[in-house]
Amino acid sequence: MPNAPVAAAVSGLPEFDIAESIFPKHRLATMSMCDLAQLSQLLSSIQGAITASSMINGPGGLTPACAMLQDLSGVIIGAISDITAVARAHQPTNQHEANWRGWVLVSNAALFCDDLSEIAVMAAGAAAAACSLKPPRH
Repeated sequence: MPNAPVAAAVSGLPEFDIAESIFPKHRLATMSMCDLAQLSQLLSSIQGAITASSMINGPGGLTPACAMLQDLSGVIIGAISDITAVARAHQPTNQHEANWRGWVLVSNAALFCDDLSEIAVMAAGAAAAACSLKPPRH
């Protein structure tokens, strides 16, 4: 899911990607797969809490505060998508990296896939990648 750019506060300025400004891809690319997985899980938890909070509408429907929470949720989803894109582009060199990369990809699939079979396919691929990098037994 691509990040939703935010219109500039002043007309005439370019749109601004808030998630990219907070979690720039070039910095995410320097992180370990373990760190990316943990950051993704933390952001997913925060996004879930925000989504639950924004479901509490006032008597007239969506309140301005709920609308702001939904916008914040969108920014966090954009950051999670960026983390996933970085992990997807990374080619692990050992089983540990492959395992954590798999957690990032499977967690993202759990958030966005409509069908459990899609998640199962992602998990199977991640497990196969990790197993292929297991050191040989002597």
